[in-house]
Amino acid sequence: MWMMRFHKRGFEAIPGVAALICGCVPAASPAAIRPPYSEACAPTDALSERLVEYAQELVTEADTEAATTRRQYDLPKLDPSVVRLATDTTKCRRAALAFAAAARDSLHPGGDRSVHLIEIGNRYWVVDPRHPIARGEYRFVLILNEAFTELLGFTY
Repeated sequence: MWMMRFHKRGFEAIPGVAALICGCVPAASPAAIRPPYSEACAPTDALSERLVEYAQELVTEADTEAATTRRQYDLPKLDPSVVRLATDTTKCRRAALAFAAAARDSLHPGGDRSVHLIEIGNRYWVVDPRHPIARGEYRFVLILNEAFTELLGFTY
């Protein structure tokens, strides 16, 4: 059992605290528990489809709430056709490395992860579908610019 601590924008596993709380010692390292990813781009699933739909709504909606969120996420108003799930392995690898740096989790400290990469014009949203869920039900989504530099993150 691992306890997760949220700090800044990421999670960190605290195995010693979990062992004290449950009175047990972890049987294996996190790397042994979670098999390595085989691909940089995660396969399409319900999460990636919902994120694409959400991004399409944000870049097209004219209401005040969507406009405010667009400004917060630094997104322009765009045609929904420019929002898509990326399948380029090189882009997904770069996004995975950026996500690992931002998430600061000890389960996958490097780019050993498979991510959903949503292309939105010259912005990217990246989420690891296997990354620990924040605060019970939300996932950490990282927003990157065209140079794959972190702009900000949000939970979805």
